[in-house]
Parts: sequence; structure tokens; C-alpha cells
Amino acid sequence: MRKRKQWYLYFLALLFFIQTAYADAGLPMIILVMPSMVVLLVPIILIEACVLAKYLCLNFSKVLMGASIGNIVSTIFGIPLTWGVMTGLEFLITSGGRAYGDEVWWQKLIAVTIQAPWMVPYEEQFYWMVPAALAFLMIPFFFISWAIEGFFVKITIDKSIRQNAYRASFYANLASYAFLELCILVYLLINIIKHP
Repeated sequence: MRKRKQWYLYFLALLFFIQTAYADAGLPMIILVMPSMVVLLVPIILIEACVLAKYLCLNFSKVLMGASIGNIVSTIFGIPLTWGVMTGLEFLITSGGRAYGDEVWWQKLIAVTIQAPWMVPYEEQFYWMVPAALAFLMIPFFFISWAIEGFFVKITIDKSIRQNAYRASFYANLASYAFLELCILVYLLINIIKHP
């Protein structure tokens, strides 16, 4: 009971010290990434399990467990952790998330790469900047997913072929992230067509 009271006190203190959120605070891309990754989790697992089965010459059911566990862990822990690290780097590089503008090409490039984790509020440009930033974020997410999922594939397959687990996971993630990038490209094209 005492611990519960402590948590209530922490929560109340947090509420007391939170400042008012402003509309110009930017867009933390994790808000868009996580729901999309959860919705696409089953197709991603199926894509990766097919590639793993083909590459490792195993039955689909034998690789499905490793692909499923690895994807769930990388979605719940790996992607948010990577986003957090990238956000920290963004704030270090840009002196706290300073806006560089969006008038010239190099400013736009900074906005969708270095500032991709926490987008500066260029709302009038979001129709193309958000998909471009998502496409860029898929690069580090690919690498963390490959590392985490490779581990789970390795521990769930037969010992005789474990040396191929990370290579097979690389190709499986290449296929699933190509699928994700294709989804983002479609999203970008729809936004460009709909934008006046």
C-alpha cells in the first residue's frame, strides 16, 4: 500500500511540474511509427518467416516462432529505444531541436533526416516531410530489428544451422523493410496527389 501512495505522489508531482504543451512543440515520430508497426506486425512476421524458411531451408512452422518473438521484441523495445537514442542525438546536434527553416533544399534535408525523430513543426510541409522522415527512420530501425530478430532466430533454430541465423535475418528484414518503405512511398504519393 505504501508503494502505491508513493506512485500517486510521484504522479501528482509530475502533473504539478509539467508545463503547458504548445502546438509548436513539433511532432515526435514515434507517435506515428508505433501504431503503424503494430498494425503491420502480422504481415511483417509472415514476410520474414517466408524468407527465413527459404534461406535456411526449413519448414515455415520451424522459423515462425523465432520470427514472431523477434519481431514482437524489436517492435516493443528495439524501435522505441532506437527512436529515443536518435531523438537524443537530434537534440545534441541541433542544439535542442532548433529549427533550421524549410526554404532551401539543405534545410529540408536536415528536417527529414537529422530532425526525423522529432519533426520541427513545418505543418505546411508535413504532407511530404512526414513520409520522408518515416522513410529515413526505417534505416536505423532496420539495423536494430536485424540484431534483435537475428538473436531470436538463432536461439530457436537447429544448432547445425545457427551460424546462418544473422545472415538469414538480414535478408528477412531486408524484405520486410522493403515492404515498409513501399507502404511509405504509397503514403507519400497519396499525400502529394491530395495536396493542393
